[in-house]
Amino acid sequence: SKTINMPEDSTPDEILKAYIEGWQMGLKAVAIYRDNSKRSQPLATRRKDEPAVEPAPERRALRRKLPDER
Repeated sequence: SKTINMPEDSTPDEILKAYIEGWQMGLKAVAIYRDNSKRSQPLATRRKDEPAVEPAPERRALRRKLPDER
């Protein structure tokens, strides 16, 4: 299972994408919390004065074929 903290202005499509990615990763449960969705929250995705940062490009593992004979 995984907990995902999202900004307040997250769109329904972004939330759907988070659920789909969790399913593709084989997670059994995904909990999504949006900023300011509760009166008090222990964590926030970013401070109000902090600029947004673009996510890093996705990296994939390099698959190397083993020799036929070992």
